[in-house]
Amino acid sequence: MSPVKKIQLKVGRYTLNKEKKKLNRQTIACNLETATTIGIIYNATQREECELVKNLVIDLKQLKKEVLALGYVDLKDSSDVFKPHISYAYFDNKQLTKTFIPKSVDVSNFIEKPFSLLIDLNIQNDFPLEYIATLSKATFKVGSTGAYRDNNYELTINIGENQSTKFLISQIKHYLTMIKL
Repeated sequence: MSPVKKIQLKVGRYTLNKEKKKLNRQTIACNLETATTIGIIYNATQREECELVKNLVIDLKQLKKEVLALGYVDLKDSSDVFKPHISYAYFDNKQLTKTFIPKSVDVSNFIEKPFSLLIDLNIQNDFPLEYIATLSKATFKVGSTGAYRDNNYELTINIGENQSTKFLISQIKHYLTMIKL
């Protein structure tokens, strides 16, 4: 990463920390059975990741859940590749500020929506997804162990050496099914 980009990212993290201090979020434990609204964030740059998330959304909708998936496409412009859908929204680098903070109506709506459950599939630790997840008003957040998630989530899952979205999804489903409320 270039020195300029490092400075921009540092300013972005500073802004995130300031916003995080203002965050007033109520936490409520839930599992796959009790969650009514579910938000999913993920890196949508690779087609395989999108297919995994699509299958997860289908599974959750079969459980009668309201689901919204927000994908970050790490490209300058993805408007001709990805089309918004009722259950899916996307943003790309064109919708990031100079400090890598995502700015779009879809992102703002996602952050403000009080999901019962937020599923973070951000394995690569992309800062735009970190920003959204950290400031999300979701009442129960789950993702892999490490980075920003350890201090901001109610449930983190250690996926060890198997750093794949497919494995993370299977572990999240497993643990969210095990939780008894």
